Amino acid sequence: MNRFVCANRILVAMACLAATAMVQAAAQNLVPGDTRGTPLLQRDTMTQLLFMDRAMASDCKDRKIVNTAVVEPPKDAQIKGGRMMTGGWKERWSMDRCGTVVIYDVQYTADGKGGTFIAFKVGKDEPEPAYPEATGIDAELLQAAEVGDAARLQDLLAQGANLDARDPIGRNALMITAVKGHAAAATLLLDQGTDVTLRNKYGANALQLAAGNGRADVARQLLAHGANPNEKTGPADEPPMILAAGSGSIETVQALLDGGASFEVRDRLGGTPLSRAAVAGRSAMILFLLDQEAAQERPDQGGKRALLSLGGRCISVEAAQALKDRGGYLQAEMQAVLSGLVTGPTSCFELVKWTVDGGAEVNGQNDYGNTALILSSMWGHREAAKFLLARGADVRLKNRDGLTAIDVAGDRAMRKLLKDGK
Repeated sequence: MNRFVCANRILVAMACLAATAMVQAAAQNLVPGDTRGTPLLQRDTMTQLLFMDRAMASDCKDRKIVNTAVVEPPKDAQIKGGRMMTGGWKERWSMDRCGTVVIYDVQYTADGKGGTFIAFKVGKDEPEPAYPEATGIDAELLQAAEVGDAARLQDLLAQGANLDARDPIGRNALMITAVKGHAAAATLLLDQGTDVTLRNKYGANALQLAAGNGRADVARQLLAHGANPNEKTGPADEPPMILAAGSGSIETVQALLDGGASFEVRDRLGGTPLSRAAVAGRSAMILFLLDQEAAQERPDQGGKRALLSLGGRCISVEAAQALKDRGGYLQAEMQAVLSGLVTGPTSCFELVKWTVDGGAEVNGQNDYGNTALILSSMWGHREAAKFLLARGADVRLKNRDGLTAIDVAGDRAMRKLLKDGK
């Protein structure tokens, strides 16, 4: 995966908006290494990474940032009034998670208003493979796969086209048909003997691409031709079942189950099909997966992690309640859910109300001392802040940095709301 905002639905991708940042060496580093971010940007990055990693691997209670490095230096940067208006840069942050080092690639991009978008993905140390550009009839073969022209594919193969010719990101014709959902074309290529185990530049094979894009018909053909329904590949070691859950295609999940896929799967971060469905905001998928687990008398395969992973995508209250009922939550865990719902660019307001009604303490503080009100203020969620104030949220409470909700407010409207208390 090369793009940072959930390309091919591989990996958990998470974007947030930091208050301010400048493309310059920080006067004070809060984390080891040579990050270019200001202290505020470093804190926002660290907070988001730790929160995201904790949601995906909740069994570990001891994690910290151990190194930062600039991978791609600032480019196309324009500074106005001390703030970056255009451009961006890429860093690699290393986290010690209970003795295991997990690498995250962090992309910083100016939002055009003096703020900075931050996007994350799991990184890897090994270099990505390069593929020669397909030419002649090989290039035509890839073009025919793109549009699903089975007759043209057969004609080109008869002329000697290379069945496993690759495009610049390492996809052969089969992988392209898997992404696009061209089942007839995929079947022809499979019957011609194309290798179902080949992977693209980012480590994904054809079944993973079909699963991640919700292509049930292609997935069935791949499984019928020997594709492994439980193989883990790519930088996040994601099996097809997790990718299909994120796509929201119940038909594709059922095809995988029929082909021998297991619920007992985890990705590199400990994520499950349920947690991926929650991160992707797939309410119907969550209910389907819970029904499948109950029907097979399986234990909870990630209900708690799924609910703790909410944020950015808003599932239905019905799905959230089903996860809660399945997991048997404690108040502290509901507190973590509330913090997650108001952390990030999207606040799931109906779920915020549901969480508070379900037992979360409006003035509870997380590991950094942040209350839900402080986080709502930090991320500009006025509707959530107004609701929390009406439920008794205390604007005077401070986090570990000594900051209140008013201190972290990013605009006048939020400060006025907090000062008025309503």
